[in-house]
Amino acid sequence: MVRPKPRHGRVCARIVYLLSQWAGEAGFEVYANDVGVLTERDPDTVRGPDVAAFRRDRIPDETGDWFETGPDLCIEVRSPSNTLRDLRQKANEYLAIGSEVVWIVDPDAVWVEVITPDGRLLLDADDAIPAHPSLPGLSLSVADLFARP
Repeated sequence: MVRPKPRHGRVCARIVYLLSQWAGEAGFEVYANDVGVLTERDPDTVRGPDVAAFRRDRIPDETGDWFETGPDLCIEVRSPSNTLRDLRQKANEYLAIGSEVVWIVDPDAVWVEVITPDGRLLLDADDAIPAHPSLPGLSLSVADLFARP
């Protein structure tokens, strides 16, 4: 497995920072560092989104090994070892267990793919990430995710 590049870590940290600013007042908790999410049983499949956000009233028990409920928002930041096919498969698994929105973020190409049960939208650096009813008050642009503070 090819290790993520330094830019991957910076983009993940930036996303966590931006979501954390929004999360408190919006009633969400933000998780990072490949938090385990069980997406399938028998055989078990555990995925690790780079960043995840749960509405506080939906947070599953944190004391178990894995979350068994899909986060409201899952974010995968593309690494050199990730194919788009694999990331889209993960996105489908997250949606199948209750996630409302999945972002695939590509730090090298500087784009974001927003995936919901209704479809996909590919956005570049000039675009705003569309609002979603399950993420009230979240307003970011693609450029925000890649900006240096």
